[in-house]
Amino acid sequence: MSQTQASGAPERNGTPQYSGTKELGSNIALFVLCFVLLLGCLYTLGMYPEGGWGWWTVAVLLYGVTFIIPLWFLPSKTNEKARTSGTELSLK
Repeated sequence: MSQTQASGAPERNGTPQYSGTKELGSNIALFVLCFVLLLGCLYTLGMYPEGGWGWWTVAVLLYGVTFIIPLWFLPSKTNEKARTSGTELSLK
């Protein structure tokens, strides 16, 4: 069983570990979700002229959600210190 540091990060074994390492399934699921949302956005943009402003609003919201989801669910895991009370991050 691996030990964790006080910050919650697993201890290093000498090899670099990048964001998303060992998370292939969740990365694929988020990619598929975002791609479907983007296709939904394009579909609703195609309905705009005859559908009115409602479809355009839905398209803009879908577009925004499509690009916000990766920022929320795929944070960078390369920093070893948690940012608390103005402490600088050490990226390694």
